[in-house]
Amino acid sequence: MVVVGELGVGVSVMGWFLAPHITKLMEIARECAASKCMLYGDSTEMLQKLADDLYDIKWHLDPDSTDFVNDQGKLDRLWRLKDDVHRVEEILDLFQLEIHDIETTGNYITRNKKRLHGKKVELSRQLVKVLKNLDETRDRARELRHGAGPSMSPKAETGQHTMRDKRSFFGYQDEYAQLVSMLWPQQNGHKLVKVDAKARRVIAIVGHAGMGKTELARQVFRDAKGKFDLCIWVHAYGKNKELDLLKEIWRSADRPVGDMNVSSLQKKMENLLASKRCLLVLDDVWNHELATNEEEREQASLALESIMSFAQGGSRIVMTTRAKICSVTFKAAASIILNGIKPKEMTLLLNHTAKLRTDGTIDNDDKKIQQLVNKQVSKMKGSPLAAVEIGHELRKQTTVDKRCDILHNVEHHLDTVLQAHLFTYRHLLPRLQRCFEFCSIFPYNWRFEAEKLTKMWIAHGFVEEDAQQEGRSMEDVATDYFHSLVDRSLFQEEGGEPAGGNGTTYVIHEQVHWMIRMASTKNCISISGTAVRSIPPTVRHLSVTSSSLDQLKAYPKIIVLSNMRTLLVLQSNHGDDDDDDSTSSTPLISTVDRVLQLTRVYSNCSRA
Repeated sequence: MVVVGELGVGVSVMGWFLAPHITKLMEIARECAASKCMLYGDSTEMLQKLADDLYDIKWHLDPDSTDFVNDQGKLDRLWRLKDDVHRVEEILDLFQLEIHDIETTGNYITRNKKRLHGKKVELSRQLVKVLKNLDETRDRARELRHGAGPSMSPKAETGQHTMRDKRSFFGYQDEYAQLVSMLWPQQNGHKLVKVDAKARRVIAIVGHAGMGKTELARQVFRDAKGKFDLCIWVHAYGKNKELDLLKEIWRSADRPVGDMNVSSLQKKMENLLASKRCLLVLDDVWNHELATNEEEREQASLALESIMSFAQGGSRIVMTTRAKICSVTFKAAASIILNGIKPKEMTLLLNHTAKLRTDGTIDNDDKKIQQLVNKQVSKMKGSPLAAVEIGHELRKQTTVDKRCDILHNVEHHLDTVLQAHLFTYRHLLPRLQRCFEFCSIFPYNWRFEAEKLTKMWIAHGFVEEDAQQEGRSMEDVATDYFHSLVDRSLFQEEGGEPAGGNGTTYVIHEQVHWMIRMASTKNCISISGTAVRSIPPTVRHLSVTSSSLDQLKAYPKIIVLSNMRTLLVLQSNHGDDDDDDSTSSTPLISTVDRVLQLTRVYSNCSRA
């Protein structure tokens, strides 16, 4: 039996990553149509129509076209195709499973004829529904080929101006001091410590979404006025080519761009920067995911080489980015990693944003709010953006009860933070999306080992079928996938040291982990604690703590377990679970049609 790997659609894929998967689904649809043991009514004709519709969708995707990459409307429709095609895969998967079961057991001849008839009818009913939805899918694919108006806003542009003054900038004082020490001379007692004009010309500020990279850069940019001859702030998102970045730098210097090429821009830049000590801030730098080779990926960095060759010694470039790989691409000599501010600083920032009273004039209601703030601030995981977002929500409320409600349910009021992390996820290539969303079934703060995790990816078909080109093994390619996620700051080496070495374990920041759980709710579910959680019929990868196994008994196997590939059983922490005997999971094995992996580990050991 062929099991098709899960489909994902990326928003930046050269040659349409979907096309080969659709080709595979067409083949499976025709194979199922040729089978005689699971057809009912017009199933043969419907399966043939399914294959034909898939062919039309593939044709509209146009694998040779990449003009969609900068069209946000097309990118939005491409993203929505993921779920549409996934439903096709699900129905074909069910057909394959039943055909395989009947052919190997002979049930279609000897027994269970009533059950078999019922399944045929149910599959035919689902097939009719899929075909109906596929008509809309074909329309979306047609819009991708022929154009459609934008339905998704481009990423908001960041600016140099900050709403916070020096007194309201909380946290990262050490990081601020480290950064400015590399930019301009510092007074150390009666001695002025000069800056090496040639060293550390490019400095990267690296951190997850919402960690305060832009705000730190803004504070430094503001304080740099008068210390450099020229300060330029550039919103660098999407500027992946030398010409694009040069134009954006020129525009940000309040100069008209017009119709200029690289050569003419370089001459203009040379005249502008000659004999000037310059500070250039590139905010929100992203990896060029469409690049097919290193030379193409480094295109934008050529613009920086021009800038630094024209500017006077002592000029500096500061870049903010979510991905460590960008600091390498732009040849940063130093990186400042932001992992979040301390709880006390988070509290100060939240209080300042919400304008909460903390002085001697506070009453009992103020004390109640402040106690809740102190208790709940840890749930924001050191993210300044989270503190600001909750602060703004509190500021809108006029009653104590409403403010308390927000603080009791912090996770439900962090939509801006969630969307920022989702933007990172959607920027990934599809193969990395599938691998990363699989990690959502593991508990928060799980310690991942690259070798074990990549073997799971291979077993589930997440690694490309043509991965063994040029003599490379599937294991090598899967390891590259993992390190690509590390390079994009989605995995962090435990302890914060540089990645590498044997026996290294990695963790996912809790807010990022929360985001991929939100992004993968149809495919990946993690169940723990006593709260009953709904399980969608599409779930493929499920983890459950031993104390929560009883929750699965409430769901019929045909709804919950028919599509599962993974069942991960985690032993609950001692004290939370009186039953540490894994035999409680044994009845589940017999109700699962296929399980690639059944694992029993201790959640408090956090190692897999």
